[in-house]
Amino acid sequence: MVELKAPRFWSEGGWQAQALAPVAWAYGGLVRGYRAFKRPVKAPLPLICVGNFTAGGAGKTPVVRALVEGLSGRGHRPLVLSKGYGGQLSGPLWVDPLNHTAAQVGDEPLLLAENCPVLVAHSRAQGMAFLRRALAAPGSASFDVIVMDDGLQNPALRPDLTFAVVDAGTGIGNQRTLPAGPLREPLKLGLARSQALIVLRTGEEPDHPSLPGLLQSAKARGLVLLEGQTFLQPAPARPLVLAFCGIARPAKFFRSLSEAGYRLTDTQPFGDHQPFPEAALGNLYRRARADEAQLITTEKDWLRLPEAWRSKVHFAPLHLRWPRNEALALIEAAIERASAGGKNPS
Repeated sequence: MVELKAPRFWSEGGWQAQALAPVAWAYGGLVRGYRAFKRPVKAPLPLICVGNFTAGGAGKTPVVRALVEGLSGRGHRPLVLSKGYGGQLSGPLWVDPLNHTAAQVGDEPLLLAENCPVLVAHSRAQGMAFLRRALAAPGSASFDVIVMDDGLQNPALRPDLTFAVVDAGTGIGNQRTLPAGPLREPLKLGLARSQALIVLRTGEEPDHPSLPGLLQSAKARGLVLLEGQTFLQPAPARPLVLAFCGIARPAKFFRSLSEAGYRLTDTQPFGDHQPFPEAALGNLYRRARADEAQLITTEKDWLRLPEAWRSKVHFAPLHLRWPRNEALALIEAAIERASAGGKNPS
């Protein structure tokens, strides 16, 4: 099968990156200018950002999920703020996992809503205005911290603490900004607004050549380094599966399945966050039956399936092993500073 993925030159460089360098330089200038003239809105609660430097998946959602579970376990009352990427509803609105679909609010908010309240707002500023009204309403729910899924490059809000998540297998690619490379903005801007770097590895995948330089830059700026491992729940009895997914790095999911003990008869990548057409699902189902295999996908892709298909497809739960207590300690210190009227870190 043909794998849908980012351009190879984003990772390795080449003449294409060189040719696009002037456009990337102009894009970086626009980002700087936009941030310089944008006045951030103050959040009504301590705001924790979990973002990343590059386009495509880095593992933010598992980190957000782990953080809200950990905060709840320590007696905090977190809520998640999400832009609802891929969802039709712009919000602001509270995600209802019993009534909303991934097509309406996005797959990641729907997944996170299983663990804590999730507020979707395409406009972060409007989301904060909505939240202020909700907090002031009689009998409203009580929260003490916001965990923002993505938003490192969004100047609408100024977080009290920012975690930058990096996939060790892709690093920061050729270290150029879009479209010449994968960086959403010049790296030094993202590093300057981050206080901690979370590096996630998967299985036996080697580190990208850009990672050592990134770690050195992060260390020079005093960022806290947290390293973790993502893995899939081990498979019982090594079942035969036909795997499909619509994520930024499908090969990583397929490789993780093999490492977890699944036997893959075939794989089918789709575009990141792409809906699954009935015809494509029907074709996958017929291919799986011909091989006496089971269809399997990621948990957030499973949430994007039409309701009638969920009983025909399994998902492989993703787990995260990392120093969560250290991350939670950073958050609690940020909450304490914010509650005492301390300034947000720059």
